[in-house]
Amino acid sequence: MTDDKSLTEVYHDRNLLACALANMHEAGMAGWTPARDDDPEKWAIVWLSTPLGQMSWHVPREMAEGLVVRNDDYEYDGHTRETKNARLSAWCDEGCWF
Repeated sequence: MTDDKSLTEVYHDRNLLACALANMHEAGMAGWTPARDDDPEKWAIVWLSTPLGQMSWHVPREMAEGLVVRNDDYEYDGHTRETKNARLSAWCDEGCWF
């Protein structure tokens, strides 16, 4: 049986994973902050700092507010989606240590 998900469902799953990962991270090294360049009332940046570099995701602000501790100490390091995914893959390969 094929379970075809809509794009909305796929993004919801991804957003939940980003929020969960931020919640598992050390205090002060992760959180959410309002999106600066997008609609800050609608969007949040969920971010974390890892030994392999910074990672962040845009998620609906309502979701971030309900699942992740707010931390406005986020200073974007300029990573691209490709860089973030390479860091995430390498971090997974190394056991996601903190």
